[in-house]
Amino acid sequence: MKADKWATEKFIDTNGLISIQIPTALPAGNYLFRPEVVAMHNVTPEVEPQFYIGCAQVFVESSVTGNLNIPSEKSVSIPGYLTKDDPSVMYNIYSDEEYSDPKKPYPMMGPEPYVPAATLKASSGTVIRQTEGNIPNSCLLVNANWCGVEVPSYKNNLTGCWGAVKDCWIQADACWAQQMPSGGRNCKVWGDKCKDIDAHCSAKDFTGPPAYDLKSDDYPAPGRIPAALNAEAVPQDVSSSSSEVESTTRIIFTSSVAATVTVIPTPSPSSSASLEPIPDFTPRPFQTPKPKPHCGEWRRRRTSKPL
Repeated sequence: MKADKWATEKFIDTNGLISIQIPTALPAGNYLFRPEVVAMHNVTPEVEPQFYIGCAQVFVESSVTGNLNIPSEKSVSIPGYLTKDDPSVMYNIYSDEEYSDPKKPYPMMGPEPYVPAATLKASSGTVIRQTEGNIPNSCLLVNANWCGVEVPSYKNNLTGCWGAVKDCWIQADACWAQQMPSGGRNCKVWGDKCKDIDAHCSAKDFTGPPAYDLKSDDYPAPGRIPAALNAEAVPQDVSSSSSEVESTTRIIFTSSVAATVTVIPTPSPSSSASLEPIPDFTPRPFQTPKPKPHCGEWRRRRTSKPL
């Protein structure tokens, strides 16, 4: 409750965007980031808070190597890091004692975060890159966990041309079937490619697939990424500000999160900040189901049958 604001108020101030800073001494590798928003507005002695949790699998690319040895007193189990009697869980915003003026500081949940010391960093200078879970080179377009690949080629072949159209629309259907809460904007983009192949086949251009300028339709960001919320708790290692670690350490999302975020180093106020796409909730176009064959004819025959 710093600055007398709840987290939701801070989100509103920054157009729904937040950023965090990870320690520069964090070794390269796979991590699970677990953001959590806790709603306290209904908390009473009988009612617990509401927990809204999200997870993102990420890969930290860095020249920092070695094992991350977390002290036992800093290690937690999830679930298990909270109990129903913790002050952070029992906090009642409507209590005169706790919600007086000035407001009583909110007791943060869980144990104190662990920040590895900069002395744990290796100085090999070789940046560890992600090798597993990358988007295949054959992917022409990506929408969440779906990726579209080029249709089979054909030359002066009517059957091959229309087969490519069918293949393209099968991929489009798979895109819509796998769309995430972030929406299906690129499913529509892929559908436009299918329409283009269809048009060439209809024009008796049976050699292809035709060249098509396929552009990802990413949703525009609502604003600049704000300063890291934990900048004071996780300071950067200024002693190695000119090293490769500072210039190359970054986070790569490997799960179905509609975002690509560069987290380290945190840009200074004078530098240009990265933009992060926000979720898109574009609905799938409504498709009228095709009538069953001879359904109307069967109905007419039935109604004309004498009683």
